[in-house]
Amino acid sequence: MEGMRSFGIFSKEAFETFFQALDVTWKGMVGVFIVMTLLFGAIYLLGKVKNNDQDRSS
Repeated sequence: MEGMRSFGIFSKEAFETFFQALDVTWKGMVGVFIVMTLLFGAIYLLGKVKNNDQDRSS
């Protein structure tokens, strides 16, 4: 392991892999949040349209 820098018991490659995993994780979480927001918006708008149709038929 000569020439390889380590941080305590972890190697440099382990830290690089860890930060790559964090990068992928936050991007995935943002993607899930966006999809949930879009689904909420679609459900909300469909509920509004359905309620307006029921109000007019009464």
